[in-house]
Amino acid sequence: MSASTRQTMLSAVQAMPAANPQGRVHTAIALVLRSPDFIVQKQGATMARSQPANSRRRFLQRAARLSAAAGSPLALNLLAIGAACAQSASARSASAQSATDHQALVCIYLSGGNNQSNTVVPTSGAGYASYLQARPSLALPAAQLLGWSPLGYSGQPLGLHPAMGGLKALFDRQRLAVLAVLAVLANVGSLAVPITQAQWNNGSPTVAVPAQLTSHSDQQGAWQTGLPDRPSETGWLGRIGDLLASAYNPGSGVTVAMSMAGNNIMQAGDSTIQYPLTTPGAVKVQALGDLFGSAAGAVALRRLMTDTRTGLLEGAITAVGARAVSA
Repeated sequence: MSASTRQTMLSAVQAMPAANPQGRVHTAIALVLRSPDFIVQKQGATMARSQPANSRRRFLQRAARLSAAAGSPLALNLLAIGAACAQSASARSASAQSATDHQALVCIYLSGGNNQSNTVVPTSGAGYASYLQARPSLALPAAQLLGWSPLGYSGQPLGLHPAMGGLKALFDRQRLAVLAVLAVLANVGSLAVPITQAQWNNGSPTVAVPAQLTSHSDQQGAWQTGLPDRPSETGWLGRIGDLLASAYNPGSGVTVAMSMAGNNIMQAGDSTIQYPLTTPGAVKVQALGDLFGSAAGAVALRRLMTDTRTGLLEGAITAVGARAVSA
């Protein structure tokens, strides 16, 4: 621990009344635990990271050429969403930038396994008969399914699971055609290239497949990075934030990526830093005004959280603290 950090803590503790020994102890513990020096020592980690610079122009060019990669299963999944978007394009304004309301991309990622065959179900005919045959003990009665007609869909009748009334209500109100685009993708996964059962070859594939293809946790990571053929320290939302934040969020003290469920790889970027929130909103650091009855302790805490540090890890920690205080 640096001499300046020790002096900051000592001064704060000494400023408290000697008659309040418990307050002195609590203040000392709080300051030590929040010290960047202590955090770095506790982690015992080193950090060396170098990522190639991305170009927003290159990103947009690649996005425009997405159809050229339509053979990729991940691209097919994205193109399916794009097709749904196109169906409602005429109902939206000509330019999103001219809108006066707030617009955001909201992603809901469920870490657990989804019973996809009971999520979107054919409600009649040969489709429902095949469904009954495949799941004799799990099939839902057709009468319980919530009738659903997706925009632009002309196939066999479909229904949603009876517990998905809230999702159905969004479609019924035609919100997807006016304010947003909502799509359901089920029974899909991340692959490097299309693969057949023969090519899987009983676990010795003859074509490229994602690493640890049978690992649930690894494939969750592949979905969030958008790069099923290699590991990555950034996610697809984070990389989009890197490329577009300067155009759509310039000068803002708050990041473009916000999470209601803690940190995740999907929103990690080279410059995009995700902002975790709780359901009631941002969690405030209450002790910045009063730390166990000590104004001096609060001042010391602010300094420990925000003062510039020369060490790489300590500097990164205080940068996070400074953003949290100023947000």
